[in-house]
Amino acid sequence: MTYTADFEIIVSLISELLVSPRNKFFLSKVVYTTFNYLLWIMEFKNIEQFNPRECISGKVKRLNRLTANIFRKYLSPFNITDSQLTLLFILSKKGKCNQKEMTEITCLEKSSLNRNLTRLVEKNYISKQEFPLLQLTHSGKFFVESIVPEWEKAMTEIKGLISEEGLNGINTALNNITKNS
Repeated sequence: MTYTADFEIIVSLISELLVSPRNKFFLSKVVYTTFNYLLWIMEFKNIEQFNPRECISGKVKRLNRLTANIFRKYLSPFNITDSQLTLLFILSKKGKCNQKEMTEITCLEKSSLNRNLTRLVEKNYISKQEFPLLQLTHSGKFFVESIVPEWEKAMTEIKGLISEEGLNGINTALNNITKNS
């Protein structure tokens, strides 16, 4: 759709108004109205064509919030965040690990990792005794041991909701993006 005819009419009106100096106030109103009209008829092709419901980032974030809510339901009595639990799980399997490795495994920013590690050290779940290596304390091991059954309940509920096919899709997407990052 073209607006050449409309534009030509507007230009001709403005040209006529420019001839008379007493029409300056009226002219400013015409320019303002013309500008608004041009904005109104302007085509915003990108806005018209894109669909935010297809946004992968938005979908992943919604999925994260929904699964986090399920985990919170089971893990809230333990007073621990998902990120903190992830760090404890890593140390429970690796034994000892430095912060750089933990950042690479979790994809957490350094500041987030440090904040979570500080809280876990304060709770006496992690030891920095052999710094830069971190490891679980005995309290940390007991804590992980006690939380795993509730974590498994949350996992079972989520797997029931997303099915085996959904879980495979998540694993495939994570592997592909991790490989190419």
